[in-house]
Amino acid sequence: MGLGKTILEFRKKKGLTQEELGTRLGVTNQAVSKWENETSLPDVMLLPELADALGVTLNALYGIEEKKEEKVRADDFPKAAREALKRFFVEQAGARMPGGTELGEHINLLGCVSDTSGTVFLSRDFSFIENTFGMPGSEAVFERAELIPILKKLTDRNALKVFAYMYRTTFDRKSSDPGTESWEWACTYTVPAVAADCGLDEDEVLEAVEKLDSLHLIDSKSFHDGVTDYYFSKDYAQFVLVLFHVLDLLFTDSRTYALRRDTSRISDYLFEKLWK
Repeated sequence: MGLGKTILEFRKKKGLTQEELGTRLGVTNQAVSKWENETSLPDVMLLPELADALGVTLNALYGIEEKKEEKVRADDFPKAAREALKRFFVEQAGARMPGGTELGEHINLLGCVSDTSGTVFLSRDFSFIENTFGMPGSEAVFERAELIPILKKLTDRNALKVFAYMYRTTFDRKSSDPGTESWEWACTYTVPAVAADCGLDEDEVLEAVEKLDSLHLIDSKSFHDGVTDYYFSKDYAQFVLVLFHVLDLLFTDSRTYALRRDTSRISDYLFEKLWK
């Protein structure tokens, strides 16, 4: 549809005559008629006023479809963000890939590595962005002595067993009762109950729970009738999951296609690496 026909359509939707529209714009009704018959075009400087008079945007005046803001529910946001990141990566790097964007859609692992501004990895069920990779001082995290006790606690077998049990049962409760409000499904656990389900004795569970508590993986604890109830923290659990997903990536045998930036070569290049 040409500009003239678009003006005609929006004028009628607005309920204006050619004379009324011309008056608003300071032109004659004959000028408006010529626009709509496409024997002449409005002055480009008049277009913003024309769009305003018709109650539309300049894009709409030119027949350009405007993208509506996509509304995403909170539950769908992680998936939507991951899909947007993957789509952007494949579009940007597809031209460099053997097979182009079609191949990129079917690769298990995608990555972008820069020695100056960070790294991105996308797998089938996990995405990771780190924007300090390669930057001066980013290696300091490996030297932080206070992190060693945290790593030791996270590698304690009983602590991991209890953590995995609490993680699974907390989210199982949500999936079995989707109508439950988020603040209502913070599961509570007692040492005897966890011991029975995990096949550990109570002393082992108590020691594991104390480690999880010190790592803030338990939100709080309450006491009633001489029994301690522990509340599992969904918020902090996500960070532990990220750590173990990264470790899992190191041992996967899937091929990784990545766009790499190496300033020593002053070029971008694609590489394929087999993680083992």
